[in-house]
Amino acid sequence: MVVSPQRLTRWPSYVRDRHAAITYTTPRDAPQVRQGQRATLAFDNTTMMYHPMHLHGHTFQVIKPDGTPGPRKDTVNVLPKQKMSAVLVADNPGIWVFHCHNTYHQEAGMMTRLEYTI
Repeated sequence: MVVSPQRLTRWPSYVRDRHAAITYTTPRDAPQVRQGQRATLAFDNTTMMYHPMHLHGHTFQVIKPDGTPGPRKDTVNVLPKQKMSAVLVADNPGIWVFHCHNTYHQEAGMMTRLEYTI
């Protein structure tokens, strides 16, 4: 079932809703933004694994290593031992999932949400 983030009355719990062994709660360090704010997303991959990081409901502009603007994306592959940044404009209020596209990484905690209102 797909539900628009604006229509969510509660955040899903996989234990409650799917009778599975995991549950998701909003982490205390979830990104905080305000409507219209330009925010920098900083990625620091300290592992030897690839992390395709995906933000629902938005695109962001990758910043090239030389500091110039790169492509607009909703998913960026953060390579092993790579640091990179991107600029996000908070222009689509709601509750949006931000996660690594490797499912087993999500289960290990590489998932958060971005939430803001008008």
